[in-house]
Amino acid sequence: MASLRQLSGGSRGVRLAARAALTLWMAAALGIVSFSAASAQTFKLLYSFKNGKDGEFLSGPLALDAKGNLYGAAVYSQSGVGGGTVFKLSKAGKLTVLHAFAGGQNGGGSHDSSGVTRTADGTLYGTTWAGGFNNQGTVFKISKTGKETVLYRFTGGSDGDLPTAGLVRDRAGNLYGTTGAAGKCVTCGTVFKLNQAGKETVLYRLKGAPDAAHVLTGNMVLDANGELYGVPYYGGLTTGCFEPRYGCGTVFKLSPNGKGGYTENVVYMFQGGSDGAYPYSALIRDAAGDFYGTTEWGGNDGCNGSGCGTVFKLDTAGNESVLYTFTGGSDGEAPGQQLVLDSAGNLYGTASNGGNTACRYGCGTVFELDTNGKLTVLHSFKGSDGAYPLALLRDGKGHLYGATNQGGRNNFGALFEITP
Repeated sequence: MASLRQLSGGSRGVRLAARAALTLWMAAALGIVSFSAASAQTFKLLYSFKNGKDGEFLSGPLALDAKGNLYGAAVYSQSGVGGGTVFKLSKAGKLTVLHAFAGGQNGGGSHDSSGVTRTADGTLYGTTWAGGFNNQGTVFKISKTGKETVLYRFTGGSDGDLPTAGLVRDRAGNLYGTTGAAGKCVTCGTVFKLNQAGKETVLYRLKGAPDAAHVLTGNMVLDANGELYGVPYYGGLTTGCFEPRYGCGTVFKLSPNGKGGYTENVVYMFQGGSDGAYPYSALIRDAAGDFYGTTEWGGNDGCNGSGCGTVFKLDTAGNESVLYTFTGGSDGEAPGQQLVLDSAGNLYGTASNGGNTACRYGCGTVFELDTNGKLTVLHSFKGSDGAYPLALLRDGKGHLYGATNQGGRNNFGALFEITP
């Protein structure tokens, strides 16, 4: 499991190293479980990446504009030589590379690991885990015309190191994010704020178990009171986990203390058993203030003994309940990056493994989880249409859009749509 702790990433970056380690070590014994696909759903492969200038091996959430154009990022480009791309896919299926990362020690960044966040004026924001000073990562923005501006270059010192998750933006235009290193332990990161002038402030340095630790992917949630919520992959309890030294993961809250600083509170510590372990997805919040998310592992004793993952709910009092436990079979395993919540309270998400066995440990699934806890597999990937799906987004008509890290016609990743 050492590669799960490689904060500098491997040849494909932090997320891909984590994903590769996960699939190698979980070696799931796929069971036969009956799940019916929703008959009204239609799957469409929108684009297959070509291992060229368009990019390869996608990462992070997508963004969608009012005209139906999709925006996203690829970790690499040009057969692994290039530093990745930020792209736009038109409603007609035409892909345009908005920016190709140059990389280099003082370059504009390389190897996007966060996907992109889009604002109303069409500006895209994100992070790269390499590039910048000493290749410690950057925060960038890209205008709607494709001009990139590096907002901040991490130095690897007290300011943080290796951002691997995305950003959240407040009404004043300040950006909030996390770094994977430079906290108060080897596997710890930081929480930072970046104002419009490019000044960075470290709001909190994670301390490690029993405090929060490394934030692998999930973007934070910012509420109306200025409180930030996040899901570190490590930290918390150090018993009952597959890697107990680092903890099973937590949910934390940072609150303004009225003196210009922040106070941290661990809202929940995962126990590594039926409640789940190693939270991977960003949190989402409903109108009542309850949170929803996923853990990659835990939930049961399946999937080589490490658990197949869960969907969980965390109420406003900090009580966790498991809404669904994956089996590692037809329903999938290792649910990832981000859930989507509709107005009726149904959840939509992806499982990165399991499902169709055309891929070694399963190509992954797209699922719906209703308010009664019934899971329906909306699509089971088979490789040629994509493999190892990432975060979903949902439009006002109920259409789901997403990306796969690999697979597609050329096995370098794909974009897809599921129509109700």
